Amino acid sequence: MNIPWAEPWLESISQTIQSAQFYFNPYSLPFLGAAIFILFFGSYIFSRGGSFLLRFSFLTVCVSFFLWLGGTFITYSAGNENGAMFGIYIVYSGVSFIMPSLCWYVAVWLNQVRKNKGYIILGFSLGLVFTVLIIKTNWIVYSLTKHFFGYHSRLSIPGGTLYLSFFTAHLLLFYGTLVRGLRAEQNEVIRQQIRFLMGSFIVANLGCSDFLPCFGLPVYPAGGFLLVTAFSMLGYTVIRYKLFNIETVIHRTIAWFMTTIVAISPFALFAYWIREWMGGLSPAAVTSYLMGLVLVFYFYYRAIEPRLNHLFRRRHANLRTVFGFFSGELVHLKSLEDLLSRFVETIQRSVYSRQIVVFLKDERADQYIPVRTTGIRKPESVAVSHSFVKLLSTQKDMMITDLMLSDPDLKEQKEIISSFLAGVQAVLAIPLAIEEKLLGFVTLGRKESLKKYSADEMHFLFQIRSPFVIALSNSLRLIEMQENLRKWNEELEEKVEQRTKELRETQEQLIQAEKLATIGTLAGGVAHEINNPLTAILTNVQILKMDARQDDFDSLDLIEEGAKRCREIVQKIMKYARKSTGPEQMARVDLNEVIANSMAFLEYQLKQENIELILELSKELPYIAGNRNELEQVITNLMINAKDAVLKMDRPPKIEVKSWVQKNKAGFSVRDNGVGIPKENLTKIFDPFFTTKDVGKGTGLGLAVAYGIVKKYNGLIEVSSQVGSGTTFTVTF
Repeated sequence: MNIPWAEPWLESISQTIQSAQFYFNPYSLPFLGAAIFILFFGSYIFSRGGSFLLRFSFLTVCVSFFLWLGGTFITYSAGNENGAMFGIYIVYSGVSFIMPSLCWYVAVWLNQVRKNKGYIILGFSLGLVFTVLIIKTNWIVYSLTKHFFGYHSRLSIPGGTLYLSFFTAHLLLFYGTLVRGLRAEQNEVIRQQIRFLMGSFIVANLGCSDFLPCFGLPVYPAGGFLLVTAFSMLGYTVIRYKLFNIETVIHRTIAWFMTTIVAISPFALFAYWIREWMGGLSPAAVTSYLMGLVLVFYFYYRAIEPRLNHLFRRRHANLRTVFGFFSGELVHLKSLEDLLSRFVETIQRSVYSRQIVVFLKDERADQYIPVRTTGIRKPESVAVSHSFVKLLSTQKDMMITDLMLSDPDLKEQKEIISSFLAGVQAVLAIPLAIEEKLLGFVTLGRKESLKKYSADEMHFLFQIRSPFVIALSNSLRLIEMQENLRKWNEELEEKVEQRTKELRETQEQLIQAEKLATIGTLAGGVAHEINNPLTAILTNVQILKMDARQDDFDSLDLIEEGAKRCREIVQKIMKYARKSTGPEQMARVDLNEVIANSMAFLEYQLKQENIELILELSKELPYIAGNRNELEQVITNLMINAKDAVLKMDRPPKIEVKSWVQKNKAGFSVRDNGVGIPKENLTKIFDPFFTTKDVGKGTGLGLAVAYGIVKKYNGLIEVSSQVGSGTTFTVTF
């Protein structure tokens, strides 16, 4: 068939090839190998199942790389500029479409075609325009340069800059699409696919160093090596993370290929050696001879193929020997981690399982959790009530998943079970049960050779399960006992600590009560003895005033004032000693009202001393049971102590009084910004007659009385203080 318009073009190509004077150039071989590898890789992906648009867009990427690398091989192998320029045209026919193809591919894969449609169409259109300009004009590629590795193109400044800008813009679009997809994707497998794809093309983009010779730098282009590395990483993603949702047959193909070559080679050599001898035989003899040869080859191949297949496997193990070694090794494994690791490692090395997951029961969570995984990302836990677990708990033998799912009795649970098995990629399930209790189970994926598990391998798995389950049960029981012992130790330590704290508090209370009782008895007796003379003194002072001269009034006033002060001290001692003559009046008391009354009594003194008073009273404060007068005495004593403390500092004095309610407790606090209490005195401040005030300014009974009143109502009085910053007293009922 003649095509008139194509004949001149084809004739020109033919003349170019004939005059190119191609030669063997070792620098060009990496590019040839990379080109063939990438084209084969793209064709293999395209031939598999799945989305046609996804596979076709990836094939476009591979073809673009193939044209670049193949054209580079031709350019470096050319002996003159005509042949080199022919290769350059092929190179840029691929390079111009690499980035648009990549942008198209990731947009299809990440479902962003509609969003990037305009950029993709523009990219392919500009790629076509640049390709035509390079072939028809010298505006972009204006000459060739001879380097030590062969010919290379030279780019003009304006055209080359524009071309590189086009390339860079689509490179940024490509990575931007990947980054957006990574941020938006929730599926961790797809996220891992995106990461590996991004990493592989980062390596591939290092091949952009091939542009350096375009501007006169004699750097050997390493694009071929980098592309092989990048597509090897991509191949790993296809195999490991099922980038195109296909199953790899690489291991099986290599094993079959090596077995076939070794098995056929002797027969091929023999046939080649007797070819001349067969030429003298009759057709019937040749036919009989060949039929006999085929028959012999059949039995020969059947006999030698298993041995060769065993020879070319990556790991070799005698299952019986492995079982004996594993059983003997169990007694030396010290922990559950060691046991699980050894079990999984033994299965992987012996039967070549690609995916192994060990699930163990968590009694507290009522789930089976994955504790060891190989060849698969850690799956989710499965509930005890799951249909698959219920089914497995009734089985004693291993279960083949295909046979399980074909069971008509499991029709209703089929989808649930199938979904779980697909998630762990299981073809075998091994229950780990002892005494009808399912401790866990193991799922095995397909073998690395993609063959089915043989009868010997199934028997080996059945054998190895028994000692493993016994060792597992013992380990779990030991862990449970250790956990119980640890809990008992913790509870014992906690109880001892709690009892010690209670004992310490009780001891402190007993010491305080003993002090109060002893000193209270003493104080009560002293106060009673002093009270009678004071009454007589005050009575006689009043009588003397009636007949005294004016000059004697000052002396009598001093006597009366001193006697009254002594009487007040005696009254405090009497209250401290619990010597009240009448019954105590207990009633429902509004704590806010008590605080307000106490503040009204002290307000004048505080104003005279320029002390700022801050009141914050909770409106939700409940009533408490107590004696109003005694509670006012507590607040008054705390306020007087606070007043004396703040007047010793140079800063503006301030006292804060707050009432509050928390849960079932109510209380109030008195906070000042005074001198504070030294740490060594905090344990003494509630002792009777202990005071840090100057002589004549304090009796040391105020806080002791307040402490006794609060304790009488089963309350708690606490203090926190920092020297130089202030003190806070908190009372809780």
